Amino acid sequence: MPKKSPLPKKETIKEVLEASGGFITIASRKLNCHYSTLYRYLQRNVSVRNYLRQIRESYLDLAEAELIKLVKAGNLGAICFYLKCQGKERGWYERQEITGKDGERVLGIVILPMIKEIDANQKQ
Repeated sequence: MPKKSPLPKKETIKEVLEASGGFITIASRKLNCHYSTLYRYLQRNVSVRNYLRQIRESYLDLAEAELIKLVKAGNLGAICFYLKCQGKERGWYERQEITGKDGERVLGIVILPMIKEIDANQKQ
C-alpha cells in the first residue's frame, strides 16, 4: 500500500482554504487529500480552524453588503428577504398554516403513539 503523503504546511493550507472560499471539499481536492483528512486537521489545529471562520465571516459580510445594495436599489425580492430575516420584531414574518383538504381541520397528527396503542391492544 502506498504511503500517504503528509499535508502541506499550515500557511499553505490557509492559502488554499482562502482560495477555495472556505469550502473544505474544494480545498481538500486542491490539497490532494480526502476531505475527512482536512476536517480532522481542522479539529486539531485551532489557528487554522479560526482562520477558516474568518474566511467564512468575510463572505457573510460580503453577501450582506450585496443584499443591502439590492435593498437600497429597490429590489423587491431582496426587500422581502431582508424583512423576513431582520424585521421579525416588527411583525415581518410569514405565517405558515397547516390545514387539511379545503382548509378543514387536520385530524390524526399524533400518529406514532396511536400506532403503539393499537399494537398494545392487538397483543392482548
